[in-house]
Amino acid sequence: MVHKVGAYLGGVRTVECLRQRSVIDDVTGCWHWRLATEGNVPKVSLILPDGSRTSMRGRRAALFLAGAKLRPAVFAIPRCKSADCVNPDHVWPGTRAQHGKWLSSDGRLRNQPSRAAANQRAKRARKNMKLSIEKAREIRASTETQSELARRFGVSQAVIWSVVHGRLWREPGVSIFNGPT
Repeated sequence: MVHKVGAYLGGVRTVECLRQRSVIDDVTGCWHWRLATEGNVPKVSLILPDGSRTSMRGRRAALFLAGAKLRPAVFAIPRCKSADCVNPDHVWPGTRAQHGKWLSSDGRLRNQPSRAAANQRAKRARKNMKLSIEKAREIRASTETQSELARRFGVSQAVIWSVVHGRLWREPGVSIFNGPT
């Protein structure tokens, strides 16, 4: 590190400030964050151009400081395996789908008992499902009351309500916010 141990550094304003607060690995080029963490993920305190403060995860902060346009749907996808790396060159902005593809190709979630249990629960739920898209269409087209429909299909009235209002068994291409897309 460039600064003295114990020196007050304030918040991070630039990529250079981020680099100064990190230990640089000469072999990999990773900037290993050595200040606040949440779990093993870097937590960076930023000072924005208007003077306000915010904090965000290390890779996202690196993207922000490097000038990437960050929206809530933008994910910081790493190019290296180090969880504490905040080098902007080791991360790229991507969509949720790209992040999911990276996770599956990286293998980080493979062989985790919690993921295996979640997959088993989802599989059982699909197997024990009482409704189908055809039955959902029938429910939406019906003039019967929700109580009558619930008895006929063997589900709760809350499930019927969710189908009628598009929360369950929504038609492909239909948004719950603005109808068909």
